[in-house]
Amino acid sequence: MTEQLFLESIKAKGGLLHNLDLHQERVDRVFNHFFGQKAGFNLASLLPKPPDLNLYKVRLVYGLKPVDIQIIPYEIPKIDRVFLVKADEINYDFKFLDRQPINNLKKLAQANEANKDNKPIEVIIIRNGLLTDSSIANLVLENQSGLFTPQTPLLAGVKREYLLRKKIIVPAKISVGDIMLFGKIRFINAMIDLTDDVFIKTKDLDFGAFGHS
Repeated sequence: MTEQLFLESIKAKGGLLHNLDLHQERVDRVFNHFFGQKAGFNLASLLPKPPDLNLYKVRLVYGLKPVDIQIIPYEIPKIDRVFLVKADEINYDFKFLDRQPINNLKKLAQANEANKDNKPIEVIIIRNGLLTDSSIANLVLENQSGLFTPQTPLLAGVKREYLLRKKIIVPAKISVGDIMLFGKIRFINAMIDLTDDVFIKTKDLDFGAFGHS
């Protein structure tokens, strides 16, 4: 039987590893849930020091033991086109290395007739009528009342958790019909901060099968 593998992507910038305590909490949850034991390693002592002050992704693949560690230069992505896709059965409660179900959704949207120019796209995944995540990030929706994140994410990400604990964002039940109550949808993950301004205006979303324009 093939061992289940998991992934942590940790931001390194300014020579520091960011939110390492929250990443360790997630590793601990994985070990408790899947292996019934305490984590077999500590990230603070396991991970190498960043080579310089630039922005890197520290990519850790692990099972019961670390399998692979890479330090990869990282550029903040630009997101210009976003499709809404329905996937009621999808599940990604833990950060598995295998992301094939999510990747398949993105491939289907990429091949959609509405994307005739074949430009790179992002998808926002709708499960049971509610917003969850994009294929690469948690979501933060913005309006005059503040910053809100779907209370039904596929994966409760590290940056999302950090912002929740700081009370910068508020969890909310957000349906497809609620989207136009917001002006922007921001994308956040361990590598992307709110201040990186990775967002799309809601008026520019492609609602696809959801019947909006």
